[in-house]
Amino acid sequence: MGEKEIFVKSKERVTEHGEVFTPPHIVDTMLDLVKGESERIDSRFLESACGEGNFLKQVLRRKLSTVQQKYGKNEFERRHYALLAFLSRSHSGR
Repeated sequence: MGEKEIFVKSKERVTEHGEVFTPPHIVDTMLDLVKGESERIDSRFLESACGEGNFLKQVLRRKLSTVQQKYGKNEFERRHYALLAFLSRSHSGR
């Protein structure tokens, strides 16, 4: 593929394109409001804008942590449920 695009976070990009990047600590605080869902292996989250994927990355981390806690001793189950957690995420398809 062609040259890699480089995005620069700036006031101009926010003004021109409406881009807003949610800092990780805000993502954590927001996901704590729906803690049970963010840790449920088969739950789905839609991140319509996606951007850097801060929400999707943190949801997947939480799901994988749940998998490790529940199925960490059984390699087959751990892999099975980790795959389910990965496949259950949603995104905008951007």
